[in-house]
Amino acid sequence: MSLKLRTFIAFLGLLVMVCGVVIALTPFYTTAEYIYDGKVVLRSEAEYVEFKEIVGRPDVGIEKMMVLSSEPPIVIVYRVIVPDDVYFPYEEKNETPYLLVSFLGAAAFAAGIYLVVGCIRNTL
Repeated sequence: MSLKLRTFIAFLGLLVMVCGVVIALTPFYTTAEYIYDGKVVLRSEAEYVEFKEIVGRPDVGIEKMMVLSSEPPIVIVYRVIVPDDVYFPYEEKNETPYLLVSFLGAAAFAAGIYLVVGCIRNTL
């Protein structure tokens, strides 16, 4: 195998390694906040006040909020962005498959190492 081809394959291996690291770390950076999109029916004024306290926090972003009825039962359609450390009891958050994405990133990293080492030792 020529030196140019080995250099090119080693470069591709380094690129695959970088992509593997990016893929493996992406879920940890993208899940600092969760998007909740749904409808809630509150049975009393006290529940409505509690909902407003959670949604009214400065670190909670409101994308859409419509109050469909103003007397109990109060119906609210919402889309909010809630940080990970804020408890939001009105809907289950959608979890990212961390393990699968991490394994995919690790596999890409390992493939990159294989390409680089194979080119250095000339065993490809």
